[in-house]
Amino acid sequence: MVRSLYASKRMKIGAENILRAWALVCVCFAAAVTAQPVSPRPLPPEFFKRREAGSAFEMGRIYLREQKPVLAAENFANAAKAYAELRDDGAVACSYLGLGSAYAQNEKNALASETYEQALAIFRALKGRDLDERSLAKLGFLYDELVGKRTVFKYDELAIVPPKRGYDRNGDRLDPRFSQGSERYYVQYFNQPFTVYYREEPESIFNDPRMAGSSDQPKPVSFYRDVLAIWKANGIESVSVAVGISQMESWANANPKVAAFYGKQAVNEYQQIRQAMRQSKDVRVRTYNNQLTDKFRFLADLLIGLGRLAEANEVLQMLKEEEFSDFVQRDQSEIKSLGRRATLTAKERALLERYRHLADRAAEIAADVRATQERNFTLDGVPTAKAQPADEQKKLAKLNAQAADITAAFKLFLEKELVNEIGTDNAAGVAADSTLQSTARDLGPGVVSLYTVVTERRYRVILTTPTIQIDGKTEIETGLLNKKVRRFRDALQDTSIDPRPLGKELYDILVKPVEKELAASGAKTLVWSLDGTLRYIPIAALSPDGVTYLGEKYQNVVLTPRTRERLSGNSADWTALGMGISEEQTVSFPESKGQPMKLDALPGTREELMAIIHDESNPSETGILGGKRYLDKDFTLNKLKESLAARNADGKRKFNVVHLASHFRLGDNWSNSFLFLGNGKVLSLEEIGNSADIDFSDVELVTLSACNTALTTDSRGFEVDSLAAAIQAKSGKAVLATLWAVYDESTSLLMQSFYRERKDDPKLTKAEALQRAQKRLITGKTNGKSFAHPYFWAGFVLIGNWN
Repeated sequence: MVRSLYASKRMKIGAENILRAWALVCVCFAAAVTAQPVSPRPLPPEFFKRREAGSAFEMGRIYLREQKPVLAAENFANAAKAYAELRDDGAVACSYLGLGSAYAQNEKNALASETYEQALAIFRALKGRDLDERSLAKLGFLYDELVGKRTVFKYDELAIVPPKRGYDRNGDRLDPRFSQGSERYYVQYFNQPFTVYYREEPESIFNDPRMAGSSDQPKPVSFYRDVLAIWKANGIESVSVAVGISQMESWANANPKVAAFYGKQAVNEYQQIRQAMRQSKDVRVRTYNNQLTDKFRFLADLLIGLGRLAEANEVLQMLKEEEFSDFVQRDQSEIKSLGRRATLTAKERALLERYRHLADRAAEIAADVRATQERNFTLDGVPTAKAQPADEQKKLAKLNAQAADITAAFKLFLEKELVNEIGTDNAAGVAADSTLQSTARDLGPGVVSLYTVVTERRYRVILTTPTIQIDGKTEIETGLLNKKVRRFRDALQDTSIDPRPLGKELYDILVKPVEKELAASGAKTLVWSLDGTLRYIPIAALSPDGVTYLGEKYQNVVLTPRTRERLSGNSADWTALGMGISEEQTVSFPESKGQPMKLDALPGTREELMAIIHDESNPSETGILGGKRYLDKDFTLNKLKESLAARNADGKRKFNVVHLASHFRLGDNWSNSFLFLGNGKVLSLEEIGNSADIDFSDVELVTLSACNTALTTDSRGFEVDSLAAAIQAKSGKAVLATLWAVYDESTSLLMQSFYRERKDDPKLTKAEALQRAQKRLITGKTNGKSFAHPYFWAGFVLIGNWN
């Protein structure tokens, strides 16, 4: 009975459930028919806060690029506040960097320094481990701003509005649950101060943007991932350098001594990064435009203006090494040169210790505050003081008070101690540096050194003699100076133009500031360290009066960092190895394989080599120097290696002069700078540098009598120095090269005269022998022809040991 009642009830309930289900199906069908959308799951509050923060940062970025610092500061401050509520410390630090940049742009230097330090304190606490792609991408933009890119970029005013609901300005979701591909937009700003190592791999979806400044297209690489990985490991240190550079530029007008303090600290940190990166064992190296080389010049200009010439010289040497190392693409032998540091004064060292102590303490407190806050969250992820135990609240309050004290102390340090202690040290006049003057005395009687610096708005020259050291300057913008250099160089190569008026203009800029002291020193030999595009012009062709040439009065030599190491010693007897090309050649350039090109014949080469060298295999020849010749098809790489390795019975090198009468192309790095051999092959400077069989030790002179250096729109001239540095990296003492494709007949005459002068008087220096040979062409005639125009004689430049 019970069982049948239960069964009856169960059947009734089942029927009711079926009716309910059917009714539900009907309702759903009706809803489907009316096509009413289902309400989406609401986005979390974090999404809207992140969108607010991202919009504020984007607007701050735009206003900063438009040089509207007040509006930029307001937006970066709002971004920092919003990111702080999201507990996104990396983005907070980035916002502080933007805020500091806005303060610096508005010339609020102390406030900028304080804000920068707040940002760096957070970064130091993070140590890169918590920086996501969004923060790293922001750092890319901020790095460029900090090191001085700051190009005014006008946006459409209508664009300065928050992005549309749910999307950023590139149409990608801001919600972190979705794609962050839009952050690739910021990667265009990654122009870090170190060289990027990259891995070759198949095509990837992030293969489109490439870093600015590359001269060649790389093989496929996951650019976005690899660059962010490098920034995750090194970005904080790089931004610390950039902050120092920004502070140097910000303080430059208000207090140059404070500016120099920050600048020297920045370049020292920069050198440490470069050295560490170069010791990496990652594969192939790819180099990018380095924005910081101009900052070396900026710092040197500050130091010169302060009369601290030895320190300026040190920074300039670092710059020269930097340029050469970029040229050779940083082989391992160059790593040690990056160890050079700018020397700090005793006062600066003490200040720096206090500076670092404050910065480190701030970082420790920031880390403690962050750790304490992280321990006190409610279940929904929102921090609240009510959920914190009393002891934790007290600890957090204490830490916050300490953070406030550190901030106040650092602000006082910036505004009072640093400015007052460095800024009040007013040394009168220019202090002579005994080290440089001692070097000048060692160079020989009548030898003086001239170190040039080209900055954005000024040219400087440091004259060092055995008794005095002074600096001269000319206020001129770099762009205008470069135009004058180009016009002068063009005039030197056009025999229908008298280049002396243009030579007088440049003389007044480059030499006149120290003309009086130069004359009083009794100088005979001017040893030049040339900066920028000045390396493309022969100093000897400048005209002091619009009538004569500087080369008629002074012997002119160019020095590079490496050539300074080999100034002593000179062999009295010269034995020459002569190699050259006289016939038309068909070659394939390394960068355009499969596209053979014809090179013009050099008919004067045979006569030139015959006149200079009497071959040891033919005693009846009348050449000036004894030695050996290899011409055209006999001029091979194997013959060069064998000849350089040849020794006399006493073990000394058989040939101490190497004369190469061949085409030579000087490019912008080792791999595309090469000498043309006589068998249709080329020999690059990279191969010279890497070959153990090519050694120029004890070689007094390497002459390249058909070298060609092309001046391009964006050339800076460092490759001219680097040609000599590359040869001297293999222990050669001096290089005699040409700055343009010289005239065959006059080249032969000048070379013969040069070697004849030196042969007749072995005590004669190379510089004096070259000056006499050039004067012969200026004042004399050959077969009724005049070669007085600088095109015929001025392109020959002696680099290195002139003795």
